[in-house]
Amino acid sequence: MKEVKTEEDYQACLMIRRKVFIEGQQVPERKEVDSFEKEATHFLAFYQNKPAATGRFRIEKNAIKFERVATLEQFRGKGIATQLMQEMQRAAQKNYPSYQMMMHAQVEALPLYLKLGWAPEGERFYEAGIEHQKMIFISKPDR
Repeated sequence: MKEVKTEEDYQACLMIRRKVFIEGQQVPERKEVDSFEKEATHFLAFYQNKPAATGRFRIEKNAIKFERVATLEQFRGKGIATQLMQEMQRAAQKNYPSYQMMMHAQVEALPLYLKLGWAPEGERFYEAGIEHQKMIFISKPDR
């Protein structure tokens, strides 16, 4: 689990996102790879030394927006996304302690986020043809 600092690791993040979102969920590439790539802080998780999951966050107004959290299908159910999110939450809390953490979560992933201390806010909506729920972080991450 690490914050991405190299082009090689960033390309591994994009590979995961392409497989999960573009190929798996039919999200158009122009929506998936966006103008916030350079300003976002990207994270990469490994399983047995292989890139397995990714996520990023960025500042949006007075919040830290978590985005593009994805785990390759063959690595799901192993707790990797939980560990990734915990690391991202710790990093956001450390670097931006006064900012509210938020995300637009895919509805199918809500159980993961609820378990990690996130709460729904507002009505569900669609992004890229996929049902989402705005979530805000209400618990401090485990130390």
